[in-house]
Amino acid sequence: MQALLKSSGLVLALLALISLLILLPAVQLGIIEDRRVIFLAIGYFSFS
Repeated sequence: MQALLKSSGLVLALLALISLLILLPAVQLGIIEDRRVIFLAIGYFSFS
């Protein structure tokens, strides 16, 4: 059980890091208003 929690926490931390790496350039480029771009990017990195 502890190994499952550790691995799921690692996956969630990795997803948080990836979404942060997507959101920071989106804020700088000014495309943060277009939510579809952000959701597509997060979905691409999550499920690829």
